[in-house]
Amino acid sequence: MTAGVTGPEHNKQLVRRIVEEMFNLGRLEVAHEIFGPDFVDRGHESMADKRGGPEGFAHFVKAVREALPDISATIQTIVAEGDYVAMWNTAHSSRGTVWNGSIGETNQHEGLSLLPL
Repeated sequence: MTAGVTGPEHNKQLVRRIVEEMFNLGRLEVAHEIFGPDFVDRGHESMADKRGGPEGFAHFVKAVREALPDISATIQTIVAEGDYVAMWNTAHSSRGTVWNGSIGETNQHEGLSLLPL
């Protein structure tokens, strides 16, 4: 993360980068630009081999992209207050693969995420 840059708008930009660069484009290397070294992922508890830090979140995104290689996620709404960002997003995949119960017969997932930054 960029030292000294804070605030809700900056946090929303970080979440947009997670969706657009990591999930949609597969640019896992940007995890080090988004997350600090002591980042703890408090979600995705059912994922095997869950890890912390930027590498851990990149590992999670890699697993999603391996299951759904053509995933396309879109942020529908994003709000931020203090160190928290909430977003409503949709994700599509042409594959009917079910990954962690998220995408089923419709090949679409909608969800709300709350991310403490």
